[in-house]
Amino acid sequence: MSARRLTPGLLAALGFIASVGPLSVDLYLPAFTDIAADLDAPATSIQLTLTTFLIGIAVGQLILGPLSDRLGRRRVLVPSLVVFALSSAGMVFVPTVELLVGLRFVQGLSGAAGIVLARAIAVDLSEGRTAVRALSLIAMVVGLGPIVAPIVGGVASAT
Repeated sequence: MSARRLTPGLLAALGFIASVGPLSVDLYLPAFTDIAADLDAPATSIQLTLTTFLIGIAVGQLILGPLSDRLGRRRVLVPSLVVFALSSAGMVFVPTVELLVGLRFVQGLSGAAGIVLARAIAVDLSEGRTAVRALSLIAMVVGLGPIVAPIVGGVASAT
């Protein structure tokens, strides 16, 4: 292990990757009523999208962490991020709330990769104090998400 391989740019990328999953919760909360109206669905069905997303994130961490130990971080992270992006883009075009619920589960499952693997990569590439600092910075970036995301989501849903 070499601490020199954990560059500031890589650390910033890991912070972003770790925050993508949690951001996808807070970004769309302000738009719940708009989503319900667009899909002509009850609010409880839209709330179910949040539940299934959180179940996906929990299950994803349990599956993707050990899978990356076996197959390698990159071989799990890159496909997971692609699936996350595709499911996110697909949600824009869903005609039914049932499909939205399914895509939110897939998004949570694949978004879990960022949460678990960003930290694993930071630990793999550093040790001691450097690892502690890296994990602290990743946690700080992830912690900013719930503060910033509802504001961004609210502005986006207002336009």
